[in-house]
Amino acid sequence: MNTFGKKILFSIYGESRSPKMTLVIEGINPGTKISKTSIDTELEKRKGHFCFNTERKEKDNYEIESGIVNEITDGKDIVINVYNNKTQRDPNGDYFLRPSHSDFSRIEKYGIDNFTKGGGSSSGRMTVLLTIAGSIFEQIILQQGITVVSHVQSVLDLSEERFNDNNLANYEEKMSKDGFFPTITNSFRDECIKRLEKIKQEKDSAGSIIETAILGVNSGLGSPFFDSLESVISHLMFSIPAIKGIDFGDGFGYAREKGSQAKDEFEVDNFGQIRTKANHNGGINGGISNGAPIIFRTVVKPAPTIGQPLTSIDYVSKKTITKTIDGQNDSFIGNRIIPSIDGMAAYAVLDLLYTEARENYEKQ
Repeated sequence: MNTFGKKILFSIYGESRSPKMTLVIEGINPGTKISKTSIDTELEKRKGHFCFNTERKEKDNYEIESGIVNEITDGKDIVINVYNNKTQRDPNGDYFLRPSHSDFSRIEKYGIDNFTKGGGSSSGRMTVLLTIAGSIFEQIILQQGITVVSHVQSVLDLSEERFNDNNLANYEEKMSKDGFFPTITNSFRDECIKRLEKIKQEKDSAGSIIETAILGVNSGLGSPFFDSLESVISHLMFSIPAIKGIDFGDGFGYAREKGSQAKDEFEVDNFGQIRTKANHNGGINGGISNGAPIIFRTVVKPAPTIGQPLTSIDYVSKKTITKTIDGQNDSFIGNRIIPSIDGMAAYAVLDLLYTEARENYEKQ
């Protein structure tokens, strides 16, 4: 079982081909409203709705075993089971190590018997648990005035504008109405879809960058060094399969900037509040939120299983093999991964809020 968190403990176990997978959330206060409809909405976003998404169709049937009664938390551990309808083992009978997959590293750590279970605990299928739990976390922080929103910011060499005060002001109106491929502009969305349809025809896959904004977090959340806001968010982002990079604010763009270009000067707004004129630091200074939108970008690698011939070795015979894997695989996963990114970002904020609230209470 994998567990994370301090005050809100989040655990998952199971595998992509096991009969069921389970998530457990500990520490949620009783009396919190949790909408099943909102969970279902996020699960629908995670499904493939385009020709370049997976053809594997799971019903994503889940059962709330405990912790939520009539859509209200009761203070007990939230336990939710998800049932898989695709549980057959790999019928090919060899031990072909798929390039860029976790096959080799998992066999080395857990033994060869783990090989025939597809991606196992490293599979993107596991993100269904992150999506369900993430929806719960998002609903809780929304009740505190905090929202998380993401968009596909780039696909291959295509990119659109980044989040700024203007397009975040009314992001629900500014962003594409289609939640299955969210973008700031419809023209960029259409351009990406056209390119990805071509990638699918080529039996290839494409990487992407997803940009995320957390809105409504007051200044003062997080700590320097090991429990910095960046550290907690980054830890959770790298728990999502296929995430290979993250930056905050200008991020790696700082390497091309001078200090005079990257300064976040302070001012007093019309409400008498201190705020920054710009947001180069992505809403975080010294590991602590400064009240500006928290903005970060994650890199999603191309799906490693493609329809073109792949050359690798058989783990047992050590012989070189070339195979074409005609599976139900994604040519693009950027749009499907967004519910997991949003949900884990919400979890990072929620656990820090609960932790710091508890610490402040104990000091009194």
